[in-house]
Amino acid sequence: MRHMSASLDDATRAATAPAAEGLATQPVERAAPVRFRVGTTAIILAAVAVLSKAMGFGEKIVIAHYFGTTPTADTYFAATAILLSAVFLVRELIHPTLLPTLNEAMTLSPGVFNGLFARMFRWTILLVIVTAAAGAILMPQVASLLAPGFPDHQRAELARLLRWFLPAGALMALTAVTYTTLNAKGRLVVASLGEAASKATLLVIAALLIPFSGLGAIPVAILCGAVACLGIHLAVLRPSGIAQPRLSPASGNLLGRTMALMAPIAIGVVFSHISDLVDNLLASRLPAGRLSYLNYAKKITDAILLAGPTALAVVLYARASRLASLSQVDELTELVGKGLRLLLFLGVPIACLMIELRATIVRALFQHGSFDPVSTAGVAGALLVYGLGLPVLSIEGLCTYSFYSMSDTRTPVVAGVLCVLLNIALAVLLARSMGYLGITTALVIAKTVKVAALLALLHRKLKCRLVSRQWIVFAIKLALASALMWLVVRLVGRQVVAARAGTIVSLIGSGILAAIVYVGVSVLLGLKEPRLMIDSVPWRRLLNPRGGAER
Repeated sequence: MRHMSASLDDATRAATAPAAEGLATQPVERAAPVRFRVGTTAIILAAVAVLSKAMGFGEKIVIAHYFGTTPTADTYFAATAILLSAVFLVRELIHPTLLPTLNEAMTLSPGVFNGLFARMFRWTILLVIVTAAAGAILMPQVASLLAPGFPDHQRAELARLLRWFLPAGALMALTAVTYTTLNAKGRLVVASLGEAASKATLLVIAALLIPFSGLGAIPVAILCGAVACLGIHLAVLRPSGIAQPRLSPASGNLLGRTMALMAPIAIGVVFSHISDLVDNLLASRLPAGRLSYLNYAKKITDAILLAGPTALAVVLYARASRLASLSQVDELTELVGKGLRLLLFLGVPIACLMIELRATIVRALFQHGSFDPVSTAGVAGALLVYGLGLPVLSIEGLCTYSFYSMSDTRTPVVAGVLCVLLNIALAVLLARSMGYLGITTALVIAKTVKVAALLALLHRKLKCRLVSRQWIVFAIKLALASALMWLVVRLVGRQVVAARAGTIVSLIGSGILAAIVYVGVSVLLGLKEPRLMIDSVPWRRLLNPRGGAER
C-alpha cells in the first residue's frame, strides 16, 4: 500500500536524501552530542508537506460531497490509484538513482550536470510517450485486469477516465526528473513548493468544474496541477541545454550508471505498489461503495500520520544519516531509541483518539451532499482497523530509514517485499469472510509483522536494547497516560452528545481536551518525551531565520 508504506510525501523525503548519499565519503569526526535539534529548512519542508497533503485531502472532501460512496466514487478511486501507482513507480526509480549521479556530476562541472539532466529529461519524455501510446490502446484490458469486479459499464468508464489521465501522468513523470535535479542543487523548498502548487491547483479546478462536468473534471484538474508543478520546476532550473543535439560523453556515461542503478531496486519498487492495486482489485468484487470506504479511510490515516509521526521521522532521519556517516554508532543507537519512544508517544494517543472519535471524524469531514450516514458508518469501520494499527504505522518509517542511514537498503526492501506478499495472501483470505474490513485487517497484520522483524534486526545491528526495564517502564506509563486520556474524552464526549453540540465543535473540543490531559498526565508520570518535543525545535532560528547558520 503506497501511502501507508511510506506515509511520507516526496517533498519531505527529499529533505533527507542528500544526507544519506555521502555515507562512505564523509571524514570521521566527533559528532555533536545527540540532540533533537532540527534545521529550519527541515521544518519548512515538513510544513509544506503537511500543506500539500491538506490540499490533496481537500480534493477528497470535494469528491465526498458530490459522489459520496457511489459507484462513481469507486471509479474515481480506482482510476487515481492506478495513475498514482504508475507515477510513483517512475519517481521511486528515478529519485534514488539519479540523485547520486547528479551529485557526482556537480563535482565535475556545470556542463556535465546540465547534460545529465537534459539527457535524463529526454529519455523520460521518450518513455512516457511510448507508455502513453501503449496505454491508450490497452486501457480496456488494464481496467478489466485491475477492476474485474466492476460491471461492464463501470469498467468502460474506468478505461475512459484512465485515457484522459494519460497527458497528466506524462507530465507528472517528468516532474520526477526536475524534482530530483532541484534536490541535487539544494533547492529543496522550491521542489516542495511545486508539489504544493500542484495540489492547490488541482483542488481549486476540481471544486469549480465538478458541478458542471462531473467526473470529467478530474483529469483536467490533475493536468493543470501537473503543469503548475512542472512550470515552477523548469522556471527555476532554466534548462537551456535540453534542446541541444549533442552533449558531453561524461553526461552519457553518468546516464548509463543511473540506468544501471535502477535495476537492483526495480523489483522492490514494483512490489511496493502492488498492494494498493490488489486492495482495489479485491474491493472491486465487493458491493458498491466498499472501495470508497477503504480509500476515504486511507486518506484520513495518511493525513494523521503526516501531521505528526511522519514529520518527526523525517527530521530524525536527517540526524541519523549524519551520525551514521561519522561512524558514531553509540549516538546513532541513542537517537533511534529516543526516536522510537517519541513516535510511540505521539502514535499511541492519536490511535486512541482515532478509534474513539472515528465516526465524529468522518462525519465532520465528509458527511454532506451525497455522503450519507451509511457512508459514514462504512468509512468509520475501516478507520477503526487502521486506528488499531496506527502505532505500528507511526514507527515504520523510522525503522526503515534507520537502515537507510547505515547504507543498508537491502534489508528494508526484502522486508517490504515479504510484507506485500503476506498482505496479499491475508487480504485474499480475509476478504471472503470480513469483506472490506478483511482488506484493512490484512494490511495492519502485515505491517505489524514487518515492523517487528525490522525492530528485531535493528536490535541486533545497533543493540538498541528494545526489551529492557527502561522500555517496560516507558510502556506502562504510556499506557496509563493514554488510557486516562481516552477515559476523559469518552466521558466528556457523552456529555457533548447529550448537549447536542455540533460535530466540528465536539471534534475540536475533544482534541484540545485530550492533548491537555495526555501531556499533563505524562509530565506527572515523569515521561521525558514532552520536554524532548519542545527542545527539538530551534525556536530562535525560526523566529530569526537570518540570525545564524542552519543547524
